[in-house]
Amino acid sequence: MVAGLVSLPVISAANPADNPSAERAKVREQRAQVATEVDALRATEAEVEAALAALESNVRGQEAMVAEAQRAAADAKAAHEEAVAAVQAKQAEIEGLREQIREFAVQSFVHPPADDAMAAISSADPGEAAQKRALLEIRNLNDADLLERLTAAEEDLQVQRDIAEDAARRAEEKQAEAEGRLAELQRARDEQAAYVAQVEARLDQKLSEAAHLEAVDKELSDKIRREQEELARRAAAARASNPRSSTGGGGGRSTVVFNGELASVSCPSGGSITVAKSIAGNLQSMLNAAASDGVVLCGGGYRSSDGQIQTRKANCGTSHYAIYEMPASQCRPPTARPGTSMHERGLAIDFSNCSSRSTACYQWLSRNAASFGFRNLPSEPWHWSVNGN
Repeated sequence: MVAGLVSLPVISAANPADNPSAERAKVREQRAQVATEVDALRATEAEVEAALAALESNVRGQEAMVAEAQRAAADAKAAHEEAVAAVQAKQAEIEGLREQIREFAVQSFVHPPADDAMAAISSADPGEAAQKRALLEIRNLNDADLLERLTAAEEDLQVQRDIAEDAARRAEEKQAEAEGRLAELQRARDEQAAYVAQVEARLDQKLSEAAHLEAVDKELSDKIRREQEELARRAAAARASNPRSSTGGGGGRSTVVFNGELASVSCPSGGSITVAKSIAGNLQSMLNAAASDGVVLCGGGYRSSDGQIQTRKANCGTSHYAIYEMPASQCRPPTARPGTSMHERGLAIDFSNCSSRSTACYQWLSRNAASFGFRNLPSEPWHWSVNGN
């Protein structure tokens, strides 16, 4: 095994700053975080709707109170105008009474009541005297009535003025209340608009960020794919030039070829599994241990973002929602969303001959995989990862 490892080229990134695998790992962490944030924003859609409904209810309530305040202000203004009109009418009535009293005073000056009384007494005709006395009494009664009416009118005028002042005060209060309600209504509408704009802006920002990270991920994946193809070509050339390093046949041993953050672990029976370099040693030891027990293990590990998208299309559907948003549990079989799969991180393996729990592959793994740091996803006998996800 040592001879085989020495004879095969070990390829790694010379400059960590120019490591596409490391860069992509960071990008995928960011994509997973952004996807979680987008899901959080969309998962709270019911809460957003509830908040908008509450804001709308507040707006409607404010509108109703504004309408009521404006109606009360209009009623108060009408009452004030009516009271002012009553004051003016009473003032006109008083002026009319005063004019009558002035006329009466003039007539009394020109024809004093005493002269009329003397004329009535000195009249030789008793009938004429009685008529003059009756007219004198009517005149005196009219005089008293005019004075009483004037006094009553002046008292009524004061009452009407008090009513008008109270109506004016109430009209001002109601107008101020209506203006305050209008300000509350505008604040409620502004709050509603601001909330909607905030939610939309946050979602748009996260969706834009997700699209950008997806593009960066694809670019890095293409670069890694080209490097892996070059690695495979060089590894094949190395094996062809050194037959001792060949891993073909059932009695071979697993070897590892590193490529930056990834590593290609050969299967003892042929083929290889690409995983993160952090678990390559454990996987190599496990494959060799299984081979020693007569159990052949091989399959697929690392999966590019494009590969995960194709898997989602096959297991979940081809719509944008099915590929990027549908919960993994709704796919058949369950399949992680792009950017969240353990395969995309190189930390999971799908073993090709573990289709059920009755297979020798699964039976061996169930007894031994944990000692090498691998756990099974209960819903998929073939899927083993560092955390069981």
